[in-house]
Amino acid sequence: MKSSLHLALLAAGMALAPVSQAANGPLEETFTAFARCDASLFTAMHTHADTWKAYAPLQSEGSISWFATEDRSNSKNQANFTGSPTLAGLPISAYVDNGSDMGSLGHYLFWGFIVDAPLEKTVTQLSPLIEQTQTLHRTRGMVVRSEMRLGALWQPTFNQGGMPTGMKMVERVLMFEEDAGKTRVTCSLQGAVDGALLTELRPDIPAADHPKPPATTRIEDVPLAEGIREGLDVPLLAPKFTSLTYSYRGSDEKPDSAPTVITIVADDGLLNVTENYGSFSVQRVEKAGLIQLKSKLSRGLPGVLQTRTLKLQLPDSWKEGSTLSTESTTAFVPASTIDRVSTSKRTCEVGPRYPASQLHPSLAGDAITLECSDGKSSSTKAFIEDLGIAVSVEYGSSRKRTRVNYIQMDVVR
Repeated sequence: MKSSLHLALLAAGMALAPVSQAANGPLEETFTAFARCDASLFTAMHTHADTWKAYAPLQSEGSISWFATEDRSNSKNQANFTGSPTLAGLPISAYVDNGSDMGSLGHYLFWGFIVDAPLEKTVTQLSPLIEQTQTLHRTRGMVVRSEMRLGALWQPTFNQGGMPTGMKMVERVLMFEEDAGKTRVTCSLQGAVDGALLTELRPDIPAADHPKPPATTRIEDVPLAEGIREGLDVPLLAPKFTSLTYSYRGSDEKPDSAPTVITIVADDGLLNVTENYGSFSVQRVEKAGLIQLKSKLSRGLPGVLQTRTLKLQLPDSWKEGSTLSTESTTAFVPASTIDRVSTSKRTCEVGPRYPASQLHPSLAGDAITLECSDGKSSSTKAFIEDLGIAVSVEYGSSRKRTRVNYIQMDVVR
């Protein structure tokens, strides 16, 4: 059986010719309400409760009614009909109602009917019951209507398929999809679905079952992984300052653009770093500007990225031609069902020395060139020997390189 989640992510195709025909009968009127993919389905079911309860048990509250089902988290959750109801002359055998939490990929809910007829016949006979049929279109064996939430409005959209909605937008889709000679006609609500939206569109779902906003974990709440500092506390990588604040612009940025500001506080041989990029910030705990131990984005994923394991190869000194290499694994804390442990490798080759004042006039002593690569991208860093920290000089790909231009450099010893 095809996955409703997979099918909900597909779109683009040819528009169907608009058709219009008034609904007649309680079941047809209910289907017209259902096809709006909003709360009017449950009002219509309440209005026609005497008709529907002859086919499946109903629950009611206030002015709405809905089919009683056991477990919405079960992908096969449905209410099976008895009494052979028909919709526009087509037999319908069940009402489906399921949903899943896909973490950062979004929340997904599906509800609708199983029609015991093939796709083309179902579309032909049910289309006249759908308002604004011109918004339906064919795509990869399905017929769909896709909309995106913009403010308080729903706007038609033709997404390109293959990508989950995620937690930055909300989509709803009306879908006709064939499965084993039958047709599932469902609404889906997907993406950044929250309690307010469900109250508006799915009043049958109790507040206790609404998606919970992700709890944000502070970087201070996640300890360093056990044993992660082994081999790190060496004089070669020791900080020689109490705090450091500097700002810079990339060579591809406008001269009047706001600079990036980096604030670093040394603590017990490690560096607590805050990177302010204007629209967002990043917190890190690292060693010498070269080895990250944990990090936290100010927006997006709610967890802290923790370095779980670390293998090191450190040079005895910053002698030209020597190398520093790391191999680490990282994972988010707290973990979610879709997170995976990631592995990364990086090698930095020590290059020539030059006056650190070439980076900024306030810097003393030597800057030591480090050419670093992780196999996918490369960067040039400068290890400021007088401070015990590496800073960026240039980064990017073979096609485009960005030079870092330092504006301000304030050191407290």
